[in-house]
Amino acid sequence: MSTSTNASSSSTHNRRRNLPKINGGIIKFYNIVCYCRTRAEIKVSESKTNPNKLYYSCHNDPSCGFFRWWKPSTDEAIEIQAALQRFEEEAVNDSASYNQQFDIEDFRNRFINIEGLLHQNRKYQITIIVITILVLIVLYYKE
Repeated sequence: MSTSTNASSSSTHNRRRNLPKINGGIIKFYNIVCYCRTRAEIKVSESKTNPNKLYYSCHNDPSCGFFRWWKPSTDEAIEIQAALQRFEEEAVNDSASYNQQFDIEDFRNRFINIEGLLHQNRKYQITIIVITILVLIVLYYKE
């Protein structure tokens, strides 16, 4: 019996290498056959001890009793870690880009406010110059 188990596990291992990758190649699920020779389902653990952990279970769970945790291969684990690192780097870059964009918007708003104040200041300067000229004209003709 152990010989047939070893032969079936080696053939299963060889078949796994040729299967297409799912989810962009980050996580691979294989056609696992349970004790009653049906395809085992992938389920998500909802227990407190193993929350959100993936496992294989038979569709006929109570009668078959098949259960196996999903374990990534070393290559898959490396791919998952690399994908997580890329995701974290993208999140940091997006955050920096957002902060930089916010700083640019803040700078632009301040520039517009300063430009408005300068325009208003020019109006006051012109008004003062016109009033000064009128006062000088009145004083000149008064004498």
